[in-house]
Amino acid sequence: MTQSPKSWDDLRFFLHIGRAGSLTAAADKLGVSHATVFRHLGALETELDVRLFERSRAGYVLTEAGQELLQVAADIETELASATRQLDKRAAWPGGVVRLTTTDTLMHAALAPVLSAYQRQAGVQF
Repeated sequence: MTQSPKSWDDLRFFLHIGRAGSLTAAADKLGVSHATVFRHLGALETELDVRLFERSRAGYVLTEAGQELLQVAADIETELASATRQLDKRAAWPGGVVRLTTTDTLMHAALAPVLSAYQRQAGVQF
């Protein structure tokens, strides 16, 4: 019985092999050794109890199961990237209490337009 993979890391390595067509190209792209890529692929195939690639001198060719998993892994990668972008946007806006001390003249002449624009953009209330 095939299980779902427990490690995104193994799926990420698999995704790079599937896209590159070889362990060496995937290793270069990931900045790791050929052996590391091979180990992750072996762990994933063992865990899922399915062969994901046909190996040949010409490279690694996806099996039918591999093609199905490649699409799922690509979708997961897209979703993770989207979630990361959303969190990065959130982290970009500072939070908390801000206290300003200024003169009336400086407040009305210079700071009011800046604070008003920030309020609109950040969606905060003063």
